[in-house]
Amino acid sequence: MLKTLTTVSLSVMITLSGFSTLMSSSLAEPVQIAQAAQCREDGSTIEMRKCAQDKYAKIDKELNQVYQKLMTNLSNESQRKQRLISAQRSWIQFRDKSCSYEASEAIGGSAEALLLTNCLTRVTAQRTSELKQYLSSLSQR
Repeated sequence: MLKTLTTVSLSVMITLSGFSTLMSSSLAEPVQIAQAAQCREDGSTIEMRKCAQDKYAKIDKELNQVYQKLMTNLSNESQRKQRLISAQRSWIQFRDKSCSYEASEAIGGSAEALLLTNCLTRVTAQRTSELKQYLSSLSQR
């Protein structure tokens, strides 16, 4: 009973945290706000997972776009390009293993997948920011 209550409380906190982040974004579109509100109001694990997966898909797509742009800008610098490829592959392994560990807090529970997806989203957003900084420094040369 206590484990279930803890899992539900954790899921609600994660969802509300994501909702407040979305609401504070000046770029939030009305559709995104409505989706976030629906996720929060519904409160079912299935809906929270769907919303988390949608958010992750969006940030993962952005990461891949920034990565491809960076790779294009490094087309004349083969050594740096190879190092970026190696770093990105290592980062993906690190992200996946680190988030798997983080989600193990709810191992076997209904919140495990939600914790995993939220971690993947957070860490992928951080990496996207790093790649954008690399891209920006290339543009300034």
